Amino acid sequence: MSNHSLCATRATLVATAALLLAAAGSPVLAQCEFAKLLAADGTAGAAFGGNVAVAGDVAVIAAPGDDERGEDAGATYVLRFRAGAPGEWVPEAKLVAADGVAGDRFGSAVAITGDVILIGASGVDDGGSEAGAAYVFRYDAGGSGTWTEDAKLLPAEAGAGDQFGCAVALAPDVAVIGARGAGIGGSAAGAAFVFRYGGGAWQPEARLLATDAGAGDHFGATVAVSSSTALIGAADVDAAGTDSGAAYVFRCSGADWSQEAKLLPVDGAGGDHFAAAIALTDGVALIGAPGADANGANAGSGYVFRRDGAVWSQESRLVASDAAAGDEFGCAVSISGDVAALGARFKDGVGGVYAFRHAGGEWAEEAALSAAEGRVGAELGGSVA
Repeated sequence: MSNHSLCATRATLVATAALLLAAAGSPVLAQCEFAKLLAADGTAGAAFGGNVAVAGDVAVIAAPGDDERGEDAGATYVLRFRAGAPGEWVPEAKLVAADGVAGDRFGSAVAITGDVILIGASGVDDGGSEAGAAYVFRYDAGGSGTWTEDAKLLPAEAGAGDQFGCAVALAPDVAVIGARGAGIGGSAAGAAFVFRYGGGAWQPEARLLATDAGAGDHFGATVAVSSSTALIGAADVDAAGTDSGAAYVFRCSGADWSQEAKLLPVDGAGGDHFAAAIALTDGVALIGAPGADANGANAGSGYVFRRDGAVWSQESRLVASDAAAGDEFGCAVSISGDVAALGARFKDGVGGVYAFRHAGGEWAEEAALSAAEGRVGAELGGSVA
């Protein structure tokens, strides 16, 4: 079997900066670049690939700097994988907000589950300058075969500078949206909001706040959700030193959400920015700390926490096999089953992505991925899915 064919038969592992990469060997460090995706109408400053999400055969790629509706109004692209020999990723739609205007940054964050896409637009001014908004798009699989805007979500207590939509996460019928600048627990303490779909509409269900909220924490700068559990990042919490960071777990019972745990790494230190990137699946949390210095200043680390009952414990600390100062390993993270992907956007000046696999009770690096035509400043791994 050719290397290309081997990659084609593997699940897509990473989509970032318009690159689709697949692991092509275990445990040998190897890679196979499956596709390089570009926006057909791409322009300078569009930041295509700035945020990505993947579900099944659909890839969602944000371009928050797109100018179609005005400077930095933003856009998001949908591509679908079509099987064949070889298969290929085909552009399906370019999504823009119906009321999009300059500065909205539509595509500040993206998430997808099934036939629903959630897109953050942290620069929307409806509730004040940069109060933010989030948009839901739904795919009409049985009819027109198109993506249409289904809802515009806003918090009840929007305020200027909240940046609602700076982070989004989606599970079936549940949306979690971060507002890193919300001042409910102090200036820029941050908040996250839960919406639930029912009766043909999205309804606000809860506002999540850290029990120990403090000014400048930026709680809600990152969010993740899996079933009845939400994980909220606050990378500027000072628990182990200035901007050491923390992540908070919330559990839902009925329609009531309550804080279950505050996650901290055992070796946390100031400047780590733990929870600058987070991912969650089936009682396992993957958390990036791109500022961690264990392998050099800002080399970065990743941490895995696992739930046992209602107790969360650190299971592993992940580091790149070739870690170096300034890499910012853990600046972006994603997890699916027993495979984790962590970005290192400044690796060797061009960026890279590392795949880890959980087997035999241990996490081990399986592949180091890089672009075939890596260019200085590309920041490959700045977003992963």
